[in-house]
Amino acid sequence: MVSDLEHLKTRRVTLGKVHQKAICVHVGATALCLLALFWVMQLWRADLSVPLMLEGDVSSHSALVKGMLENGWYLRNRFLGMPWGLDFSDYPMADGFHFLLIKVMSFWTSDHALLINLYYLLGFPLTVMTSLLVFRRFGLSYPPAIVGSLLFAFLPYHFMRGTWHLFLSSYYLIPLIVMVVLWICLDEPLFRDAKVQRGALWGRIYPKGAASIAFCVLVASGGAYYAFFAGYFLLVAGAFAFFQRRSRAQLLASLVLSAVLFLTFLINVSPSIIHAYQQGKNPSAVVRSPVAAEIFGMRITQLLLPVRGHRVSYLAKLKEAYARNWPHVNENDTVSLGIVGGLGFLTLLGWLVIRKPEVGNPDLTTGLAILNIAAVLLATIGGFGSLLALAITNKVRAYNRISVYIAFFSLFAVALLLDEMVRRWRASRTGRYLSYGVLGFILFVGIMDQTTLHFIRPYELLKAEYLSDDAFVKRIEASVPKDAMIFQLPHVPFPEYPHVHRMGDYALLRGYLHSRSLRWSYGAMKGRDGDAWQRSVARKPVTELVSTLAFAGFSGIYVDRYGYADGGAKLEAELQGVLDTKPIVSANKRLTFFSLAEFNQALRKRYTAEQWQSKHEATLYPLRLEWKGGFSGLEGTPERNWRWCASKGELYITNPLRRDRRVLLDMTVATGHRESSLLKVDSPWFSEELKINIEGRLISKKARVQPGTHVIRFESDARRVHAPGDPRVLVFSVQNFHLEEQH
Repeated sequence: MVSDLEHLKTRRVTLGKVHQKAICVHVGATALCLLALFWVMQLWRADLSVPLMLEGDVSSHSALVKGMLENGWYLRNRFLGMPWGLDFSDYPMADGFHFLLIKVMSFWTSDHALLINLYYLLGFPLTVMTSLLVFRRFGLSYPPAIVGSLLFAFLPYHFMRGTWHLFLSSYYLIPLIVMVVLWICLDEPLFRDAKVQRGALWGRIYPKGAASIAFCVLVASGGAYYAFFAGYFLLVAGAFAFFQRRSRAQLLASLVLSAVLFLTFLINVSPSIIHAYQQGKNPSAVVRSPVAAEIFGMRITQLLLPVRGHRVSYLAKLKEAYARNWPHVNENDTVSLGIVGGLGFLTLLGWLVIRKPEVGNPDLTTGLAILNIAAVLLATIGGFGSLLALAITNKVRAYNRISVYIAFFSLFAVALLLDEMVRRWRASRTGRYLSYGVLGFILFVGIMDQTTLHFIRPYELLKAEYLSDDAFVKRIEASVPKDAMIFQLPHVPFPEYPHVHRMGDYALLRGYLHSRSLRWSYGAMKGRDGDAWQRSVARKPVTELVSTLAFAGFSGIYVDRYGYADGGAKLEAELQGVLDTKPIVSANKRLTFFSLAEFNQALRKRYTAEQWQSKHEATLYPLRLEWKGGFSGLEGTPERNWRWCASKGELYITNPLRRDRRVLLDMTVATGHRESSLLKVDSPWFSEELKINIEGRLISKKARVQPGTHVIRFESDARRVHAPGDPRVLVFSVQNFHLEEQH
């Protein structure tokens, strides 16, 4: 009995020392990571309350985070997309885990820029900790595990994605899901056989199985791409275990865990699914094409080439030559593995050809090699990913993002080789110290190779630009009432839109990111009524534009000069002429603001309260037109335009108000031939049969449009117009259509 107690005490002391050592090593590795990061990015020069990047997707992430802080969650934002606000549900996102962590961090600060910077920087030590945990779980000694963990955290991918792709940069969950995949490859038991173990569900799950489920839930809540790739690797591992060892249990485990991933993903995007069911699908919100799998695919060349801007001039020139001369170099430029990772990648490819059972852990290396080649076959240009995009779904397009998985496989292989070296050399003191020297050298060379001076942000320029925007917005806030609506020009669809002259995507979010009480027009979801309303208003002549905004309740017009070929000179001159006022101009001369206060006050005096309310309703809720059936898109100019139609077509007119509206409807209908043909027009208000030809015939009607949706149907027996190269069926056209509400 005494002996058992002493043994138990000894075991507790031993475990306590092991845990204490593990904690010390993790703390030391984290400290080393932070010191290296501080040096690589020269963070002593940075003001973390200023974004590390300003243009592009970082503005979108900033708006989502700021919107979450102000509105409770990121899906709806009452400060964007005016006059009705932004509903982000049309853009499915499975990043709830990241948003939740940032939400928790917001208890300490409400500065969205600081939160994003801290979350990005926090990703480095978190990646080190999860990688170190996984390496140790597979028996690697601490020194090579630390080297592999730090190199994985300092991938070029991490710096080049940056806060631009914040949640892709936060890849610290990947080591955990790779551990699950490797458990399946190595035939580690995750779930008990139901025939052997009866009882509660949890009684059938081993601790590793429970951990696997938890990690799948986290990964599926941390972004669609990493979850998609995780599901792919789980299926590959299950198939490998089945064909290698005839393990049905592991095949079943891979299917169960893939189902967990998929169900968790569905839960994350369920708001978007429910929204589409309630409001109808919006295919315009997220436009994808199968060819994107080729454009954003991965190249083995880019995995092995150095990072752009390498510290060695020859390697930097080599990479620049590739980027300059090869097509479709885009975000796939971030996939470089570095020298150490590249050697690991080649080692795994070679292992498939020449396996050495006596070296290290052959089963583990084989599992990594299988996963590595599976990743290449899926993601490389012209690989299985292209087939999936063509035959199943084109929503996954940027297959190059699998490179972070490949990097972990490759660095894992390197860590295994280094661990073998350490084990062989540690017999003597000299060998042990020599191995530590080799590891330190590899770590230093690896970090120097994977990082460049380009990763040091232009902190002073960023701060000057950021403060310029901040001062500009504060001047706007001081000149308009609280909660005032600001209309932004040029009109740019949201989200995802190409550059407009010198103005990048999401640049119009600059105003919102600095405001406390203003509501902005940018951010109306494309494909919905808000975006259509803004687009129609922005196309109006300046005089009509200004009066429309006044009736709608806007207090000013914000102009980004970068969005115009002439720097906005013509537009600003016209606005000054109509408003008879000078604009507020930002310190960097990029942004201008025109107040509508005096114009609104003068315009309002011309109407009674009842007339103004009628104008306000008519402006905010215009009659909506949808050309369906055989109608084509609008062609021509605002002064002379037309819309072709096949033999049949329909015009849907929707009155969103609860009252009748009197309208005047004008259009000219014509065919493409000189002989006369019959056109039938049928509607709730009038029905006619007309003889029309190439000369055209005017239709002018007055109608009272009741609330709801109404249809005007057109049908013609005219001959089809011969138009070589045009695949459309062209029979008749509706020209210069005009619908005007009568007050």
